[in-house]
Amino acid sequence: MSNAETAADLLDTAGETFAAEAGITLEDKPAPLYRLLVLAVLLSSRVQAKLGTRACRELVADRWKVD
Repeated sequence: MSNAETAADLLDTAGETFAAEAGITLEDKPAPLYRLLVLAVLLSSRVQAKLGTRACRELVADRWKVD
């Protein structure tokens, strides 16, 4: 099984990624990558994953721009 097939199977089983839950559209541009970094920092603290993704989703929803 290839890495792509494994990733697809995991997404089918588990649902969406933390980035998708947080409303981050992944692109090779500075702003989405910075948002992903902030999400990673939020998720690395001792909070529940849902709380970290919700906090990041609110930042993105409030048109938080880093362009």
